[in-house]
Amino acid sequence: AAGLFSIQAIAAWRLGFRFGPLASWRHSGVRQFVHLLLPRTLGQSVTQIDQFVNVPIATRIGPGNLTIFRLANDIQDAPISIIGVSMATVAFPVFIELLSQNRRQEFIEHFSKIVRQILFLIIPMTVLLLQLRAQVTRLVGGTHLVSWPSTITAAQTLGFFALSFFAQSLIPVLARSFYAMKDTKTPVRITIAAVGLDIVGSIVLGHLMGVKGLALSFTISNILNAGALLFVLRQRLGSLDDERMFQSVLRVMGVTILMALTVQAAKYFLVTFGLDLSRAVGVLAQAVVAGLVGVLSYMIFAALFRLEEASLITQALQAFRQMIVGQRPSNGQDAPTI
Repeated sequence: AAGLFSIQAIAAWRLGFRFGPLASWRHSGVRQFVHLLLPRTLGQSVTQIDQFVNVPIATRIGPGNLTIFRLANDIQDAPISIIGVSMATVAFPVFIELLSQNRRQEFIEHFSKIVRQILFLIIPMTVLLLQLRAQVTRLVGGTHLVSWPSTITAAQTLGFFALSFFAQSLIPVLARSFYAMKDTKTPVRITIAAVGLDIVGSIVLGHLMGVKGLALSFTISNILNAGALLFVLRQRLGSLDDERMFQSVLRVMGVTILMALTVQAAKYFLVTFGLDLSRAVGVLAQAVVAGLVGVLSYMIFAALFRLEEASLITQALQAFRQMIVGQRPSNGQDAPTI
């Protein structure tokens, strides 16, 4: 945190910013900042309350269930943070600029582009994790899961979490779309409703399904949360480039099915070849090989079927490589942004 602050402080100092006491509470910008900040802070608090409530529910289910729940939850946080949160953070300044200049159609196009790229990445990652959830759980859990039944329960819990990866990845982008409109209340209201639903669902499904029910309730609430945000945003803007996004999702799902079949064939081949899955080395080998086969096959199929999102990612990777070696993009233009 200190390092990050230092980098930004040095940059701000070079641009002429100076630290000093200032209390311009009557400034309209300060009042607007406080007005927008309070609902956002409340929304973050409500999310933490949801996590806090799940602790006693998981504990009451039985010994070891809280550990299983936290393990699965920690694993599922990674793809959401890497894809959903990071891409939403990158898109947010662009959203603000476009809406502040009343360039609504350009905002819709950029929003559609970000959503399609998120789904292009998160849908195959969801399927790949579902196929390898037992291997991932076993490797990440290590000695924390001393029995195979506990591993299976954790893997099933992770599977229920994974079903909402697409919704969890879209929520940060959808919320920041409202923030760019200077509306922080709508996402908070929807989040409070979703969290309330999750708490009730956790109590009911936790009693019926055990720790897996907590993950299923979390998934249902997040899908409804994303759906409500998407519905309200579309009502305000009139259109979100719906047809293009729908066609993109269909193409991505088709390519993902081909990837899933390839991964399953790779898993079967490795077992037939004699890979010993009773040892950690064998589990690791199967996860790594099948995972790499999945990623490579997905990119190959995406290129063969000419998915637009695949070309955008390729351009971004090429621009990143050129930046690393100190070259400008070959066409002399600015590097494309994701």
